Amino acid sequence: NVSIWLHGVLAHVEYLTLHHNGLMSLEHGGRTEGMEESHYNFDVVLVQDNSTIHAITSTTEEPGITFYTNATVIEGGGRFHGTRLRIYAENITIDDGGLLD
Repeated sequence: NVSIWLHGVLAHVEYLTLHHNGLMSLEHGGRTEGMEESHYNFDVVLVQDNSTIHAITSTTEEPGITFYTNATVIEGGGRFHGTRLRIYAENITIDDGGLLD
């Protein structure tokens, strides 16, 4: 039940795992270290156990969220939701009951 609302810079995180109702909200203007505004980069992302990544921006006023990863896994009960979301990944796995929308 941990929630993170990211409006600033997230540094030194390569492996992101969300589980047990965790929430990561990637906001317009936030970013990971070394990236431009509204761009996020992780090596591996794992979303499980009713956890959610929100990447929501205004559909008319903001450019959207860009997400880079080597591997993204959305397990059953996990959800990755975004508006104007662009994902660049080497591997994306969505298990039965997982949702990317």
